[in-house]
Amino acid sequence: QEGNARYAAGQWEEALGAYRQMAALAPATANAHAAVGMALQAGRRYEEAMRAFERAAALQETPAGLLRLGTARLLAGQSAGALAAFDRAAGMDERNAAAQQNRAVALMTLHRLSEAMEAVERSLALNGGFGQAHNTRAALLLEAGRPAEAVAAFRRALDLDATLPRSNWLAALHHDPGMRVEEIVAAHREWGAGVQAAARPAT
Repeated sequence: QEGNARYAAGQWEEALGAYRQMAALAPATANAHAAVGMALQAGRRYEEAMRAFERAAALQETPAGLLRLGTARLLAGQSAGALAAFDRAAGMDERNAAAQQNRAVALMTLHRLSEAMEAVERSLALNGGFGQAHNTRAALLLEAGRPAEAVAAFRRALDLDATLPRSNWLAALHHDPGMRVEEIVAAHREWGAGVQAAARPAT
């Protein structure tokens, strides 16, 4: 479809136009409204995306749809509403690691750190190879004043998902009093090499 092709090409406004036409032709189809929301979110129009995802959820409530809705609410600065959506998704699918990971992020923004740690530990119990969950756990460890553990957790997250921001790992290194200067310098060099590699076009 035209909308999907435009979306894949990063042409958010053109994709949005095509998806809105689809939603107008099929107003009772949840996927059509969800597609509108995805294009709006990609274009950083978070409140509009949130409303589109709310329309989709009203038509058909699924864990995946609730995760999209919660993410849009979180990006729009509505942490409590985001948590409600993530809670609902987790209740519908108790083995959904992404729902627990997203709950942890929402709880962290609400400064409910012990509950956030419980949620991210549940996520990792469901999927130990979930890089984003390891990243969230590391951020919580750093917030709790446990930098050495945070460094190890960030390193594990990066090993699992190289697309995660290395700046978090570097921040943890600087907070760890047991880290030697040469180790921090080596980490910065590794980070710089990773940035340069990411900047090179694929062959």
